[in-house]
Amino acid sequence: MSMVYFWVVIMAYLMFAAIFITVVSIKAQVAQKAEFTVKTLFANTLFTHLCVSMASTYALYLVMSILFFDPWHMFTSVRILCLNLAVCAD
Repeated sequence: MSMVYFWVVIMAYLMFAAIFITVVSIKAQVAQKAEFTVKTLFANTLFTHLCVSMASTYALYLVMSILFFDPWHMFTSVRILCLNLAVCAD
């Protein structure tokens, strides 16, 4: 049962880190520029690294699930994929 608590703590931290990194990067971009557009948002390197890590993680998982003939796994593990992206962005 201690492993369950361990993974609960890890997932809670990952969820907090993902939300915190996103909010901080958007706040920094809004404070820096008077005009807020998608182009200025992607000029922020932290937000760009977060998006690139998310895209590369999903692409790698998609390729691996197709290679192992298990593409439905992509739809059943979306929650875990979203939470693990905070680790890739660091």
